[in-house]
Amino acid sequence: MSILQKRYFELSSAETGEHKFYELTLNDDGTLISRYGRIGANGQSKTQHFDSIEAMLKVADKTTAEKLNKGYQPATPGETAAQETRHQRILRCARELYALISNGNTALAQRCSAEFKAFIEDADNKDEYEEQEDELIATGFKEAADWELVFFVDWKDSESMLDVLATLCSNLKIDIEFDWGCDNPEDELEVGQIMLLAHEQLQQRDYALWHWDTGDDAYLGWIGHDDDYDSIANFSLGLGLVARYPDPAKLG
Repeated sequence: MSILQKRYFELSSAETGEHKFYELTLNDDGTLISRYGRIGANGQSKTQHFDSIEAMLKVADKTTAEKLNKGYQPATPGETAAQETRHQRILRCARELYALISNGNTALAQRCSAEFKAFIEDADNKDEYEEQEDELIATGFKEAADWELVFFVDWKDSESMLDVLATLCSNLKIDIEFDWGCDNPEDELEVGQIMLLAHEQLQQRDYALWHWDTGDDAYLGWIGHDDDYDSIANFSLGLGLVARYPDPAKLG
């Protein structure tokens, strides 16, 4: 058996997220092999057997016309770079964000990244958050690193906010003693006021406090280097987390 002809097509669109190929291999024994999948992957294949070359060509021509009508274009295998799947992108964004907010604690960042991956791939969790992928991702990001690299605090729980800030600074080896301006901050300050004061004093040491209003009467956040603002913002958005620095107009 030898190859008579190969036809290779690709469909790639940043707008729709499609990034796939379709390949037809026509052999002189009447065997037609179709291979398809995401660009950069081996894909899957199916084999059809025909009694004649003419019958095989007829089916190959029909398939070719169908693919072209769907927007596929003739291409050369290997010239188009493989593209991330959405799942791969989510894992990469989480991995990069944990690394940025770990202050060089690589082992901790890697552990949190592994636990995040396990959480969002867990069958029970996927069932629980069916059709709520954004919630699955946000919950997984929190659960994988809560009180290690991130905080998740009720908007009225000042005592926990104070405790988790101390814990995060210890984990990140940030030597700081916050000045809350009062004797009993757990009773005298609200969570928003604590975040504002912590952010102001962290910035004096080239760090910053980030937070995201979860919409569920709680704040999710972390500490990062001030110089990493753009990277942290981008990877946060990649996870669907609209995180920002504390805003005095909203929290004061």
